[in-house]
Amino acid sequence: MKLFLPNQKFTLAITFAFLISANIFTNLQIKTVAIAAKNDSNLLKNRLVGSDIKQMVNDSNYLIFIPRELTAKDDAPGRRKPGGKHGGNKCPSVSLPLTALVPGEEAVSNSQGESPVVSVSKSFRTLTAKADPTFWFYVPYGSDFELDAEFVLTTLNENQKMSLVSKTVYRLENTPGIIPIPLSLPEIGKDYYWSFTIKCDKDRAANISVNGKIQQVKPSPQFTPLETATPEEKAILYARDGLWNDALSTLIKEVRPRDRQRATLLMTQLLQSVQLDSFSQQPIVECCTPVEEQ
Repeated sequence: MKLFLPNQKFTLAITFAFLISANIFTNLQIKTVAIAAKNDSNLLKNRLVGSDIKQMVNDSNYLIFIPRELTAKDDAPGRRKPGGKHGGNKCPSVSLPLTALVPGEEAVSNSQGESPVVSVSKSFRTLTAKADPTFWFYVPYGSDFELDAEFVLTTLNENQKMSLVSKTVYRLENTPGIIPIPLSLPEIGKDYYWSFTIKCDKDRAANISVNGKIQQVKPSPQFTPLETATPEEKAILYARDGLWNDALSTLIKEVRPRDRQRATLLMTQLLQSVQLDSFSQQPIVECCTPVEEQ
């Protein structure tokens, strides 16, 4: 018995240590899977939503935009709000400026001496799984201003020079509010550069403009909605797959007609994740009439 008890204790100790190791390994596996599931461009996520991102991601009911991982080339920013002093006499200063409702970054540079503080508003590349996505813009000027807006889509040709894909001039109607601008992307996996300009004056230097980049991609298999998915479920999956245009358009076009209050709540959540929640209460208006296409 004296020889047996030490061996028994040794065996129990080994067994206990094995169980602890197995438990630790299991926990590490779970944590690794969880971290991997959330490893969607962490740097960009931090820029988009700051320190609240972790809490939002843990709440499965929260509609949050999670961008796909971007390369340095993909991350070349545009501008989702106008910069500098523009507008001429026809576009006066407004509290909420022309804004492209796309992911981006709002930053204010520190003033140096007597230099004024400069606000910087960047737009990041958006992704869509559709060949005919829709952009959404907040236009602050009323239709009584009788303004035209121009949407231009370009891409790099074989000689690496900018080539026009399409250009449409619209007469702004029923504004102020959030307006839809449809577009067509000829090729999947290719970058297209867009700009949306309000023509405030004959002098182009006075015009107000925002710009950015879009690419059509294939949806991730794990986020592809089932045929039985509700519009709300589709929007959540699109947002978590990094398909910005598809998520926002689904909320506005499919969820909103069924339940306006619910759509407003979800839009607030989605826009908050890219620092645009101040636009969630703005009206969505029917606009605009094309007056010139190329």
